[in-house]
Amino acid sequence: MNAVCLSGYITRVVANGEKVLRFAIVAKHGYSKKKGEKLTEYIPCCLFKPSEKVKDLLSKEGLFLELRGRISSSKYEKDGETKYSTQVIVDPQSLNIIK
Repeated sequence: MNAVCLSGYITRVVANGEKVLRFAIVAKHGYSKKKGEKLTEYIPCCLFKPSEKVKDLLSKEGLFLELRGRISSSKYEKDGETKYSTQVIVDPQSLNIIK
């Protein structure tokens, strides 16, 4: 089963026309060994065919939300080098906006 549940603050919002909304979730966890600060992860997410209401809500960076989705990975060529990409494909029915 390919399923993921995330909660965190939204950042890096990019709308690609009407069909795709890309954003990142900032999730903090654990502590670094050096300074006792929490480690921060930026998790790329993709939402297909978002409604206007959802696009308006998710365009506000700093909004806290919970979501469910699936992990998607791909590879592509850039400048003769193979690149790898991983993102969360968001289930639009699972979005829960907290603040």
